[in-house]
Amino acid sequence: MRKHGLGMGMVLTMLLSITACSAQTDAATSRNQATATPAALAPLSTPVAPLDPEAMINDMIAKMTLDQKIGQMLMVEFLGNQYNGYLDGMIRGAHVGGLLIYNNDQRTIPEMQQLNADAQANADFPLFLALDEEGGEVNRLAEFYGYFPPAQTMAESGDPSYAEGEGAKAARLMLGLGFNVNLAPVVDVATIPNPVEGTRIFADTPTKTDLYAGAFLAGTQSQGVAGALKHWPGIGASTGDPHSSLPMVPHSLNELNSIDYAAFKGLLSQGPAMIMVTHVMVPAVDPTYPATLSSTLVNGTLRGKLGYQGVVITDSLHMEGIYDFERSRGITDYPRMLDEATIQAILAGDDILEGGFDPFSAQSMLQAVHDAVQSGRIPLSRIEESDRRILRLKWAYNIGTDRLLKAAGVTAQQGHLSTTRVAFSATDLVAAFREG
Repeated sequence: MRKHGLGMGMVLTMLLSITACSAQTDAATSRNQATATPAALAPLSTPVAPLDPEAMINDMIAKMTLDQKIGQMLMVEFLGNQYNGYLDGMIRGAHVGGLLIYNNDQRTIPEMQQLNADAQANADFPLFLALDEEGGEVNRLAEFYGYFPPAQTMAESGDPSYAEGEGAKAARLMLGLGFNVNLAPVVDVATIPNPVEGTRIFADTPTKTDLYAGAFLAGTQSQGVAGALKHWPGIGASTGDPHSSLPMVPHSLNELNSIDYAAFKGLLSQGPAMIMVTHVMVPAVDPTYPATLSSTLVNGTLRGKLGYQGVVITDSLHMEGIYDFERSRGITDYPRMLDEATIQAILAGDDILEGGFDPFSAQSMLQAVHDAVQSGRIPLSRIEESDRRILRLKWAYNIGTDRLLKAAGVTAQQGHLSTTRVAFSATDLVAAFREG
């Protein structure tokens, strides 16, 4: 829980057809300025068999080093205005798969575009580049483009198309800056006076929440920006803030099913690219672990009962809510708290672990997971399961797709694809991505 249209299945179906015309290639290129398709090559003279992206993804995962596989699961945080050694220590040093940018009023639009381009160019594999762009008090575009309305204002308008338009507008501006993920909208349902999220919440019923949050999500994803529903399992019944404590959601199982879970379940048909899980205790379901670290709430409920099989991302793992929980278990060393939470989040079923904020924390998280895999605490298959979800999503949203094809030995010619394969080592894969 952070103050800081086109469903994935439909997008994936479109991308997997592979008989794309040149206009589709041009559109994809405009959404991903970090890659380009050769412009002057003649079309192939013979028919080409459709690509099998799932096989390509499996091939890539098989060729990654263990640290590269783990790195795909890490999303780090950054506040600066240019690519520097500090950020390089996270992107290259920890092989991370995602970067979340926070506000910095001293940045200009060209600086932001250059920062994102440099981050992509130096990454092992194409990055998720993310903002929290909700509008209102969580408006990460404010430093560039000014005011955007909060969720409450969108819902009070009485017009879902207003929310859809705001989601689409924000997404287009994000694409222009080089971003490809918006960690929004909030789908928590306000069931108490003065919930902690205030105007970030759309409404006080699941139906109205879904109407407006769903419209915002549709607008976002229609532009080719991946959206994220948050904050699973729902925090609209709490006044506590996971930034500063470990709140509790007091709802019974019936209330969770009819209110909190219902808001998330009602939007799954729209194909949300991600769902964010936050740090709250839900004693009616799991009295032992906060939601972020709870296999019962992630694997058992979100994936098992609700059926969501997309990417699950954690809220920031260095919030005080997580540290409070780790201290209750006798862990008092801050680096170890973050490392242990990272391991527990993976075991719970989370795919992307947000929270590295400097080279030391990011590399420590990487090493902790590496050691846990080597010792058998985390099965390697569990890491590769998340890698598949992450790479499928990057493919579906054309995040470095040309680089993915190049690394897999596929040549693009004016929208026609030759499936000639070459043997790649892990080092070759990184070189291919960085050259792309």
